[in-house]
Amino acid sequence: MYTSIFTFTFLIISLCSFGKDTQKVKDKKTNEEYYVLRSDNSIKHGSYKKLFKNDIILEGYYTNGLKDSIWTEYFFKHKISQGYYHNDIKVGVWEYFDNDTLVQKYDASKTELLFYKPNPKEVNKEFNVLINYDTSKIKLDRPPLYLGGDIAIFNQIWHDLKYPKTAVRDGIMGTVIICFMIDKNGKTFKHSIKNGIGGGCDEEALRVVIGMEEKWIPGILNGEKIDVVYELPIVFELSDR
Repeated sequence: MYTSIFTFTFLIISLCSFGKDTQKVKDKKTNEEYYVLRSDNSIKHGSYKKLFKNDIILEGYYTNGLKDSIWTEYFFKHKISQGYYHNDIKVGVWEYFDNDTLVQKYDASKTELLFYKPNPKEVNKEFNVLINYDTSKIKLDRPPLYLGGDIAIFNQIWHDLKYPKTAVRDGIMGTVIICFMIDKNGKTFKHSIKNGIGGGCDEEALRVVIGMEEKWIPGILNGEKIDVVYELPIVFELSDR
């Protein structure tokens, strides 16, 4: 009984102290809600939320300006990633989802892929690979993967892509295919436009893909990491978002 009373009292004191030390911020320009230290309002400290049209798309916690504890990302109300930060660094096992289905498990501390659900479209797909300066088309043990899966790629492109004014004016729609190399370390280079549709869409697709976060996991052939040529389609469609 005494332990319960002590715990409850300690919790009340902690909450009161937190309220005195921090203040809530609602940034309408960035659609963020978070707490900052009263002693320095540039330092986030406490719970954090980022919203899109009143829906939470990212939530977590800051400790003295650094991401801490569990963080969760959403896409149209569906959870797409969840894991822990410590001192602003991802640690432990992170889980990634697509339409509420687990598609990847990744140990951020060991930089090791623990599980992935194969994409049916790529099970029997052959990729161009670079072996001894020669390019060969072959089926891989495991294709290159983007951390978070297809939904993570779509999410990033959806947020970054800007429909060119010329394409909007001329009603240009279609699919631009960007080709690039993913090396043994998951780094990308040699980006080029394989298939274009004009109206500024080709250049915009190239810009977005080059600017994507380097979160690629290299392809595997015969148990070894290998350089792979990858093609990423970017769809331009005129419709209200």
